[in-house]
Amino acid sequence: MKNQEQNNINNFMKPISSLCYFCSLPFEHYDIPDIHHINGNHKDNRKENKTKTHHICHMKYHNALPKNYNDLRQLVEAKKVYQNERISFENQVSALKRLNIQENKNHKQVIELMKKIEKNITKEYGKIVKNIPIWNYWLDDIVGIAEDLCGQLIGRLGDISRYQKVSNLWSYCGLAPNQGLKKGQNHNYNHELKNLMYVIADRLVRYKSRNKYGQLYDKFKEEIKQKYPISKKNDNENGFKKNYTDMHIHRMALRKIEKEFLKDLWINWKKIEKDLMEKRRK
Repeated sequence: MKNQEQNNINNFMKPISSLCYFCSLPFEHYDIPDIHHINGNHKDNRKENKTKTHHICHMKYHNALPKNYNDLRQLVEAKKVYQNERISFENQVSALKRLNIQENKNHKQVIELMKKIEKNITKEYGKIVKNIPIWNYWLDDIVGIAEDLCGQLIGRLGDISRYQKVSNLWSYCGLAPNQGLKKGQNHNYNHELKNLMYVIADRLVRYKSRNKYGQLYDKFKEEIKQKYPISKKNDNENGFKKNYTDMHIHRMALRKIEKEFLKDLWINWKKIEKDLMEKRRK
């Protein structure tokens, strides 16, 4: 009898292996009634409740915040390499066509294969993005920012704790004052991030009826038009007049959008990390 009871106790204390509902990774737990993160106990409502309950469970059972920034950055860089190689190869094929050289059937196969590799890499770092709090709690709700752009942004920024002030973040993205490229000087910012921020701002403005940044774009544009109503002479006083065209005003408004977006990103990311760490301690 005692042996049977001891066996029951031993079996009860054996960890059970399950798959995490949030990220599908394996974790071990004990079959104790108060544990609610067991397969079947969560309803399939990740679209409606995709952040709060599931992510807290994820932190609890994996015992860490998911911060795969290094893996994410490596995948982003890998996609960039394949993308550049594909574009270079496509340009070579186009050049051969212009020279009336018959296209080889293998060319299309190579291009399709490289596109498939790019797509697979994007899917891989999309899985990591879905497991990062700032995406689940904030970025996913912004219309115009998809997992691809988000993965590139987070992968290149890394951990938000690197930036003590929002001005540090602006500076790293090339948005601080006097950070333009000058002849004979190296830039002191992340060139890839500077280009990426322009793409993000352009995407936000494209969906301006569905996010607050598009509405801010129209506001900033009007403010800039009032500030520069007429042509202005440059600092050299050499008679050259700089006309603030619609494109100048558009780019200046986009820059303001970029800074506003990064400011909100910095504030929300810090707050989310802090809140989640407090819940984890409990």
